[in-house]
Amino acid sequence: MPYDVNELAFRYGLKCFSTAVKPWVFRLLFARGHARCLYFDPDIQFYADLDELVLRLHRVAILVTPHVTRPNPDDGKWQTDLQLARTGVYNFGFLGLSRAHEPVLDHFLAWWAARLRFEGHVDLEKGLHYDQQWGAFVASFYPPDAYHVLRDPRYNVAYWNLHYRGREIRVRPSDGAATYKGAPLIFVHFSGVATDAWDPDASLSPHQTRFRLGDFPNLAPLFRDYARATAGAARHRAACRYGLAAFDNGAPVPYWLRGLPGSLVAAG
Repeated sequence: MPYDVNELAFRYGLKCFSTAVKPWVFRLLFARGHARCLYFDPDIQFYADLDELVLRLHRVAILVTPHVTRPNPDDGKWQTDLQLARTGVYNFGFLGLSRAHEPVLDHFLAWWAARLRFEGHVDLEKGLHYDQQWGAFVASFYPPDAYHVLRDPRYNVAYWNLHYRGREIRVRPSDGAATYKGAPLIFVHFSGVATDAWDPDASLSPHQTRFRLGDFPNLAPLFRDYARATAGAARHRAACRYGLAAFDNGAPVPYWLRGLPGSLVAAG
């Protein structure tokens, strides 16, 4: 990699650093001998095995899931197709990489890390949204046999695709298994879903205005289970201090100073 990863720790806050460091962590895992690696955001819950993902990574170097495979409704609510385009065509809450095409893997990790050195923050007007908007280049940079766009609606279900996936999900009363049109549901991405309590009148996610939690009675068991599983997480986060937010003497790093080094280097 062309720079020291500690530079990212100084430049970014907690969330941006956690996403900007992904290429470095992937590189470390591959250097330790792993042939295939899967990344998942911490707000994802699994309902079936991931065998298909692993099998696909025997053949391709990059495996991604799009936010949507159908347009959003033109109802004046968030999120719109344009808003999703600004955050990224693919959702990098999940990403699979492998050594199946080593030149592609090496190029992607080096190029991605270089972009995130200075452009791993959030500025939607400039087309920046953490690490994921850079994924839009995968389909144009690499040959079709080196990557796969997983359009299967059972993967990466989230608020951004519930307008056509949400009502197809069921939880079987007999055994509690989650299904999509009768097939096993694989994983749900609970982005922004409250972790402290179940409230059907609450917004499904603060990142959108289209749905309330109660708009999908069929999903209530999943939302309730997620709320129980993550109970107290918000209070725990509030009590924790981000260790890289201060200098060695304890003085907090001001926001303007975090951005200054990158701006100066990028300018010349």
